Amino acid sequence: MNEFELIDKILALLGDTIHGDGISVGPGDDAAVLSTGADEQLVVTTDVLIEGTHFPSG
Repeated sequence: MNEFELIDKILALLGDTIHGDGISVGPGDDAAVLSTGADEQLVVTTDVLIEGTHFPSG
């Protein structure tokens, strides 16, 4: 399973919850935007670098 297949599987499991109240931009490409309160938003992001995939081994 590659990265994008895994993302699709996770999004399918989450269903409509990724479009709920307080979610401005749902998950997709390493980030989501959540409303945290009065005119505030929180950007949540994650990424990974894998030796041999994203940069040479050694």
